[in-house]
Amino acid sequence: MQARSLVVGLLLAAAGLSAIGGGAYGLATELTRGPTPEETKRAGEDELALRWRHWSAGRLFPDRFTTHDTKASFAHRIGIAPESSCEQALDDSATQVASAHGCLKVLRATYADPTGTILSTLAIVVMKDTAAAKAALAAGNWQTSGVRPAGIPGTLSSSFDAGQEQERTAVSRANYLVLGTGGYADGRPRLPRADREGFPGLTTNAVDTLATVLSKHVPACEVKEVVTC
Repeated sequence: MQARSLVVGLLLAAAGLSAIGGGAYGLATELTRGPTPEETKRAGEDELALRWRHWSAGRLFPDRFTTHDTKASFAHRIGIAPESSCEQALDDSATQVASAHGCLKVLRATYADPTGTILSTLAIVVMKDTAAAKAALAAGNWQTSGVRPAGIPGTLSSSFDAGQEQERTAVSRANYLVLGTGGYADGRPRLPRADREGFPGLTTNAVDTLATVLSKHVPACEVKEVVTC
C-alpha cells in the first residue's frame, strides 16, 4: 500500500513539474515573441493619437516647410505659442463646433513666407478620437472661422491678431484637426471678401504639409508600445 502511494505521489509530482515547465515555456515564449500584426497596428494607432504629448514642439512644428518638387523653403517658423485650451486658441464659432465634438487641447505655431510679408498661424487641435475630428471638420465653416492668430512677441508677427485674417483652411488627420489662419505681417485688417480672393495660399500649403508631418508613418520598431520587432 505504501509502495502504491509512493508511486502515485511521484506521478503527481512529475505532472506538476511538467505543468510548471509548460507554463514557464509559454511565458517565455509570450515575452520574447515579436508583435502580431494586430498588435503592431494598434500600437501605431495609439502612438499617432498621442503624438501631441510625446513629440517635442519642434518635431510637431518643423522649423521650415519645403515644396515637394524643388525642396525650396516656402515658410519658416517664427515661434511656437504656449499650449492652449480650445476657448483660448479658437474663435467663438470654431470653439463651439470643436467643443461640441470633444476638443481637448490646441497647439499653435506661427510661420512666415520667405519675404516676411505673409504670416500663417497653424493649429493642431486635439480631438477625443478620429470620429470626433471628422465630425467637427464636417460641421464647421472653416473658411470663415478657425484658429486665432498667434502673434509671437519680439518677432515680425508680434502684432498678428484677430481681425487680420485673410485666409483660413482646415483638414483632419486621425484624431486631429489641423487649422490655419493667414494674414499680412504689416497688421492690415481683414480685406473685403472680393479682395481676399487669390490670397497667396501660404496657409493652405502649410496646413497640408503640417498634416502630412503629423500623420506620417512611423516604423513599428520605433513605436514605444511595441517591445520587440
